[in-house]
Amino acid sequence: GVSSRSAFIRVAFPGDDPNNLTLDLNVSITPEGVEPITELQGVFDAWNQSTETSEVGKSNELQVYLDSAGRLAFSYSGVESGVPEQLLLTSMLGQEGAYNVSRFWVDQAGLSGWVDIRGFSPGTYIVRLVSKSGKLLGTRKMMIH
Repeated sequence: GVSSRSAFIRVAFPGDDPNNLTLDLNVSITPEGVEPITELQGVFDAWNQSTETSEVGKSNELQVYLDSAGRLAFSYSGVESGVPEQLLLTSMLGQEGAYNVSRFWVDQAGLSGWVDIRGFSPGTYIVRLVSKSGKLLGTRKMMIH
């Protein structure tokens, strides 16, 4: 589905739990001037691993943790590898091939920040930091309890 400010795609196989679909991608709001369908394509590409998947940064350049407010906090120190533009949060929903990707824009003014993940379902998540050119700058795995 597409509207003027959001877009989504949901794919279910027979037998999928309605709350745990094989594919559930959602772009709830886009920055001014960005078409929701274009943003959804980017989220789909990230889910489909069609962007570059080898990290250009060193493994210790991206740090992620839950702060005291329950938000996902991150810091990145690998500026020479590229400037972060997006943080992708992929949930591993328990079924093989079942993922949900959320995309957050990173503030270009700093190399650290947070995204509000309160309300996200408990589980295992893959955190990826991506540059404007699509380079994967860092990857971390985290658990939400």
